[in-house]
Amino acid sequence: MTTDFTSAEVDAASHCALVVVHASGYPQPERDFKFREVTYDLSKRCSECGEGAVQVAPFRVKKSLKWGRNAFLKLNWIEEACFMQTTVWEEHPLGLGAGVLPVEDPKGQRLDDIVQLDLGPAVPLSMDGVRGIPCEKCGRELYPWHDRGFFPAPIGPPDVPLFHSVQRFGVPHQAANAMIVSAEVVRAIKGAGLRGAELWPCMP
Repeated sequence: MTTDFTSAEVDAASHCALVVVHASGYPQPERDFKFREVTYDLSKRCSECGEGAVQVAPFRVKKSLKWGRNAFLKLNWIEEACFMQTTVWEEHPLGLGAGVLPVEDPKGQRLDDIVQLDLGPAVPLSMDGVRGIPCEKCGRELYPWHDRGFFPAPIGPPDVPLFHSVQRFGVPHQAANAMIVSAEVVRAIKGAGLRGAELWPCMP
C-alpha cells in the first residue's frame, strides 16, 4: 500500500521529495561491480551494509540508455544518482540554478548528451520519532523506504532549488539520500510535464 497525493497537495507543499522511477542501464564497468572502484572512494565503505562510499568521479554509462519520453533516469543498482539528457536540462534547467555533474562513457570520455544532477547540500529531515536501523558492524543507520503519508520535512531548509537528506533510506547495499526540491522546481517540473520521477510532498 502507498499514498496517492492530489495535485493540490503537491502544489501546496513548500518542498517535495523527487523520487526517480524510470531506470535503464548499469554503471560501468558492471562486471563484478567494478564501477565502485572507478566512481567512489571506498576507504570508509562498510562491507556489511555498503554505507560510507563517496562519489569522487563521474559515473560511466553505455550510450544505449533507454529514455523513452522520460526526462529523469536512474541506473540499475544506483538509487542516489539522478540523470537527465543535456538537451532537456538546458531547456528546463529546473529553472533555478541547480548544478550538474559530468557523465562519461565506458572508456572515460565525457558525454555531451547526459548530465547527473548535483544534489547540493545535506539537510536533516524531521523523522518524527522514526528510528533508523543501525548496522551491526559500523553503526550507520538506514531508514526504511518511505511509502506512506507525507514525506519527512526538512529542518531549516536552505534557499536552494535542490538538496539531499542527511538520512539514508533503503536496505543494505542499496540505500540513498532523499532528493528534495523546492516548490519552484516542482512548478517547473509540472509545468513542463517532465516524466520519469514522482513528486512526494513533504510534511506541511
